Amino acid sequence: MKKYGQYILFCLLSFGCAKKAHLAVVNDFSETWVQNLSVKATDVKQYYQQGTVNTLEICLHRPNTNSQQCDVRAFLKTSQINDLFILLEAKKICKLRDGAYNITSKQSTNVDYVVKCGKHPVKNPVIASWKKLCSSQESKLENDRQKFCLGSAGSRVKQLEDELALKKAKLETCQALAKKNELSDQLTQEQDKTREFKRKNDQLTHKLVQAEAKIKRLEQTKKCEIRTIGDNRITVLINNYMLRFIKVKSTYRMGMKKGIRITLTEQEANAFHQEAMKSLPKNYQPIYPNIFKAVSKNERLKHVAQFWVQEKTINPQLYKDIIVGGSADSISYDDAMNVIDTLNSWCQGKAQFQLPDEKQFVSLARKAYNPIKEGLQPCETLKEKVALNHIKQLFGYKWQLTSSYCSSLDNIVCDNKQSRIKKGGSSESRYAAECMPEYRAESMPDLREQNTTFRLIFKRLK
Repeated sequence: MKKYGQYILFCLLSFGCAKKAHLAVVNDFSETWVQNLSVKATDVKQYYQQGTVNTLEICLHRPNTNSQQCDVRAFLKTSQINDLFILLEAKKICKLRDGAYNITSKQSTNVDYVVKCGKHPVKNPVIASWKKLCSSQESKLENDRQKFCLGSAGSRVKQLEDELALKKAKLETCQALAKKNELSDQLTQEQDKTREFKRKNDQLTHKLVQAEAKIKRLEQTKKCEIRTIGDNRITVLINNYMLRFIKVKSTYRMGMKKGIRITLTEQEANAFHQEAMKSLPKNYQPIYPNIFKAVSKNERLKHVAQFWVQEKTINPQLYKDIIVGGSADSISYDDAMNVIDTLNSWCQGKAQFQLPDEKQFVSLARKAYNPIKEGLQPCETLKEKVALNHIKQLFGYKWQLTSSYCSSLDNIVCDNKQSRIKKGGSSESRYAAECMPEYRAESMPDLREQNTTFRLIFKRLK
């Protein structure tokens, strides 16, 4: 509605739909007859101006005559009050001719002003707005109204009524045009919305077709072939992707009769934290001691059964084939489980895949780096560490998800009970404790975090 009203105002001001009949704006509280009449320059410019706004071309008509010809046509010099107003002086007009006259422009017979002149020399000449004079109810002006406001063709008021009717018709036309334009704008907006919706729908349809084609291609070509290489290595061929797994012996068979401890004492955690803080670069932001999340006072020694672990983290292209639009460099726990569920469906009856749990990762990582025995080392120097001669990308590469909850240990304060543990640090780790096998970082299940990936645990089905 606001827009509609603005349009009508614009139409009135700019296109003349309710155009004034070139009448001056006259103060209602001023005298009707005055010696000098102040009028808006814009009121007379279009109809009277000749050359400059200070020179007007006027026609003088004797009242109550049918003649449409000017009795006097003349060029009138006016005084400019300021940028907005000019002065019509009765004295100057009366120098043209004695008598009483209606004043019009040369282009119209509509009366705008009236003037009364005395005999020569000019005596008490006065000028008035025709509209103000003819609409006045003052009894003292009755003779003037009879003289100037009635024509031989009838009442001049009828002429005003006709003009008003014309203005009303033009206004109605403007309103209809404004309404039409408003409806047109609404239609254009709806058409734009429809086009945008169609564009997005086409994009989604295209992506859906691509996804369905990829799924169909994978369904047609999927295969799961397991090959054993010696006693300690297995390869799994899935859709032309070769996944390599290494056997990690149980802690019992490795001579650890009582099992292993995967956490730290409070004293160990404090010592590692202090040492890691000393090695931070200058002006590096202080690190919150999350190493203390690896402390457990009541931990029991645990045995780790034999398992098969992937040599490297998940193949990025295989991951993208399953998680359309995903990246193997930014993975959530839920993404990892979607990939594992898909691989398990492809290898149904032959193999089963899962994430390593925390004790499996710690047991494996210590075969390459045991800070409790060897001392703390910077993450940068750990990137090339290899476990069991084959297992790579354990430290300072990307955080690696496990299936264990943060709350799986006693005396642990976790940021969120539903968060999962991730291990190994990343290429951005400057706090050396982050790359310790025991260090525990948290990851929310549905949050895709940068520098986060996973590796698979393989189990053969008979």
